[in-house]
Amino acid sequence: MKKFFIKAILFSLLIIVSLVAIVMLVSPLVRAHNDYVAATIDKENRLHSLPSPKIIFVGGSNLAFGINSNTISKKFNYPVVNMSLHGGLGLSYMLNEALDGVKKSDIVLLSTEYYLDKPELKLLTQLMDANPNAKKYITLKPEELIPFYISDLQRCITSSVKVIGKQFSDNIYIRNGFTVEGDLVSHLNKKNVPLVPPRLREIDYTDDLQLMNTFIETAESKGATVYYLFPTYQQSTFTLNKKAVNDFATLFHKKLKCPILNTPDTFVYNDSLYFNSEYHLNKQGREIRTQKLIEILGKNILTK
Repeated sequence: MKKFFIKAILFSLLIIVSLVAIVMLVSPLVRAHNDYVAATIDKENRLHSLPSPKIIFVGGSNLAFGINSNTISKKFNYPVVNMSLHGGLGLSYMLNEALDGVKKSDIVLLSTEYYLDKPELKLLTQLMDANPNAKKYITLKPEELIPFYISDLQRCITSSVKVIGKQFSDNIYIRNGFTVEGDLVSHLNKKNVPLVPPRLREIDYTDDLQLMNTFIETAESKGATVYYLFPTYQQSTFTLNKKAVNDFATLFHKKLKCPILNTPDTFVYNDSLYFNSEYHLNKQGREIRTQKLIEILGKNILTK
């Protein structure tokens, strides 16, 4: 039995080493420097170069698609960086990345999607390839290593096919689709994509809340202040998932260790104001939410 386990461990190590070697050889040949996740490079550079006090938005794509940071910056005379990109990067990554650049007197505005949890491994492989610095914000469990490198190999194969076939048609999810503040604007003049309201899956959020509270405590120890905002949400999806959303809100009011500035229905808008997801506002919706956000910030935090 002992020999079997030793052989199994050695075989697993061989698989990991082989996958890593293949990925290291292929990745530089298929790397796309304009990938959506490569925008993290620009966001991190801005986060670390801006003077404090500054406003830092942290969350998933509900913020990437859904605010006008330049308007907010001009209104309150604060520099703004929108660190938000994609919920699939996982809660831990987005918190670690933002925390690294938090300084004294900064204002951190958290707005995560409902039940945002673990990362999508394939997306993480894209991120770590496009932005090597991101590795320090990611922690993989031992049992995740083989699935991670298999996902990375799949990414390399898919990218190779695209390179060979010259399939680079995406003009929305791209690095240069962002403003200097970190807002995605490549979708603003596109037509809405028809959406079917998805069912929200409730999960045990104990560990995730602990992550958020640790982030809040650490940011506050640096002299920053942290606030939470419930995200924007498509009306039909909100109606379908009202109980799950209310359960989420109740949990946050009980357990989250920072002020909450709104209610779940604050940024709920008509379906016509969403582009291609229940969280992604279109051009008109983005401006409506931004004005509401300015109202909230002016009333609760900042002097106009």
